[in-house]
Amino acid sequence: MLKIFRKDSWKKSSTLKRKNSNNIVFKPLYKRIYSYNILSSTSTITNFNEVSDKCIIEILKRMAFEDILNMKLVNKRLNEIIQRHSNEFVYKKIENFYIIGVNTPGHETIYYPLTTKTLSLPEEDRPSYGFTFQKMYKNLKSISITNSLYMDDVTFSDECYMLVHRLCERSINDLTLKNCLITLNFEKFINILKIFRFKNVILKNCTLEDCQLLGDDLFISNLQLKKFIFNIDRKKNDIIYAPLLSNRTLKAWADNARWPNILSLHGVKSNISYIGISALFHSFHLFSMHMHDQDWWLDEMKKVKCVNWDFGYIRCQLSQILAVSRIYNSWIKYIKKESKQITFTYRYSEKTLPLNFNVKIYM
Repeated sequence: MLKIFRKDSWKKSSTLKRKNSNNIVFKPLYKRIYSYNILSSTSTITNFNEVSDKCIIEILKRMAFEDILNMKLVNKRLNEIIQRHSNEFVYKKIENFYIIGVNTPGHETIYYPLTTKTLSLPEEDRPSYGFTFQKMYKNLKSISITNSLYMDDVTFSDECYMLVHRLCERSINDLTLKNCLITLNFEKFINILKIFRFKNVILKNCTLEDCQLLGDDLFISNLQLKKFIFNIDRKKNDIIYAPLLSNRTLKAWADNARWPNILSLHGVKSNISYIGISALFHSFHLFSMHMHDQDWWLDEMKKVKCVNWDFGYIRCQLSQILAVSRIYNSWIKYIKKESKQITFTYRYSEKTLPLNFNVKIYM
């Protein structure tokens, strides 16, 4: 439009000059008078309700997703506008997302995202800004989580399965469930970890409805796992039985030379025995020897620092596990050697990663 205006102005100017050069006086045939309503242009808005929905929507489109979530807490009108026009906002990408569940007096669980706004409120006031799961699912459909998803006091069910599929990108790294009841079928849970290639999974003080979840299939199907922590309340001394977690997992790690750098199965009784420990330790020893001869591993050591394996309770005798560790005594420093527990640190050389190893024994 600017080019057209300039071109038109140039034509008029050249025509005027040409006429003046021919001693012809050019007179405009009409005169336009523009008037401005000064009062309307300088009028002030004294009430939020005087701001149009269109203006609010345009402002929201230019805001970060977390700020939009905070705006939902301002008043009922803003909340309704955001819900009604959520599809008009730009698809939001956020790095880390937190969902907190709270039980209401009516025995209904509501959920609220933990944002800077809700975090600034007293804990007892936060549930007043919560939603039912169905409403939260609808409100979050325009966001994408790129790094980590954290859930606290949530029933991790088929609904959560759909939510994770909607929210998470393939590049996501971390899944943390704290104080959650996991009712999801073990195949779907394994599928989530496999599809999104989660590298770090933490299940803290969680209750499992399906004991098959903590089994060989979970680990063999997800060799990308670099951290897996399943911890229960140490004060209660609870024990979780995982009969489907066996030597198959350790042999798969040994054969592929891929294992978690951090593994914590505190309070878990599995069917792992000294046979699986022997296979995995032999593979790690070969890995350490190769690492000692390759200088490029020094850069990897800066990222990892050390390897921590806590296998919880394994099914074997003390003499059997000691027979395995005795092979590597030259590189082992024992921390605890008791009838029911063995803890030690293994390190092949200063150029290799140290391994902190712990098992408890049951028959």
